[in-house]
Amino acid sequence: MERKNKKNKKIENKKTRKKKTDKKASKRRQIEKFDYIYEKIEKGEVKLTESQIKAIHRGLKIIASKDPDKASLRNRQGFGAVDSAIGHSLANKTKLNYNEAVKGLKLVFKYRRQLPGWLKKKIFSPYLYRKNSRSSNSMLD
Repeated sequence: MERKNKKNKKIENKKTRKKKTDKKASKRRQIEKFDYIYEKIEKGEVKLTESQIKAIHRGLKIIASKDPDKASLRNRQGFGAVDSAIGHSLANKTKLNYNEAVKGLKLVFKYRRQLPGWLKKKIFSPYLYRKNSRSSNSMLD
């Protein structure tokens, strides 16, 4: 009886290890893809739309609203200490120009887990969603 339990535990451990490595690989691919797209945006090969710029600004405001202490407390909410100043300054603007939106896109991607799904789709859908994909949210989680 104990042998079966040990075998089952070994099999379960292998499965969980594989899931963890799959998640890490997926996250790595997601970041690589974003970096590739971001580089194209910076070069001007790909343009952000006006609706994406507004969505980026809204995302910055949402993240900044979760961070009233401006990263003085470690509560895993809002911007980190390194990004707090630039994030809050961009969020407090009335309207973002194109260059500010490009900088904001990088921040919004970094803190995307704090954003609602509909906003992530609005910002990232032209770049990170695969067409004809079964799991439409796979690139943004």
